[in-house]
Amino acid sequence: MRMKHEYIAIGLVSLILLFYTVLAVFGLFPGMVILIFSLSPVLLIWMVWVVLKHGTYTGPELQAGEEFGYADWDHQEKSDAYRENMIEE
Repeated sequence: MRMKHEYIAIGLVSLILLFYTVLAVFGLFPGMVILIFSLSPVLLIWMVWVVLKHGTYTGPELQAGEEFGYADWDHQEKSDAYRENMIEE
């Protein structure tokens, strides 16, 4: 089984930022803290790029007339409740 690119990127960046946090909290190697802090935007952008390029979406596809939203949110119920509140006011 081959390790997916996005898991490597997420794990590597997370470990580097965890290492940065430990160094910063304990005041060890200030030069290393500054270097990792300076590189962190590049690392995060690289991680996002890898996830977007190699990641796959496994969630449900939207049907006709559906809007994007969170999968655990009952859109129909919330939409109906909103309409009822608007009518009552």
